[in-house]
Amino acid sequence: MKRFIIVCVSLFCLLRSADGYGQSVTPVYEIICGKKWYIEMIKDAEGNTSTPEAATEKDCMHFGCDSTFVLVEGSVVLKGRWTFDRTTMNIRLEQRQIATMPEAFSFHIVDYDESHLVLVGQEGTINEGTTHLIAR
Repeated sequence: MKRFIIVCVSLFCLLRSADGYGQSVTPVYEIICGKKWYIEMIKDAEGNTSTPEAATEKDCMHFGCDSTFVLVEGSVVLKGRWTFDRTTMNIRLEQRQIATMPEAFSFHIVDYDESHLVLVGQEGTINEGTTHLIAR
């Protein structure tokens, strides 16, 4: 229940900032594409947080502006296509490269700005926790 409240408050703040209030707000698609995003912190479903270990500091995700993505995790490099739904604020990743992984998985954006991105894994996907990413 606590996680649901936090997500709702974050979503309200996101929608409020996107509403304008006299500010120019860059659409999330323009913010995330073309950048490499690195894990800053992960919060699991129980609320436990962790930061990346030195060995995983180079793990990243790159959302290409041509709708392709590259995910680097250790020695694994996963490539595919991504889509973004403005109405639901969901990012869907589709891959056909690794047979032992799901062909598609989704994340919900709960907060973002020019250098930070907060994603929540969708229920039933690989990661149901909250991931805080930073652009470098």
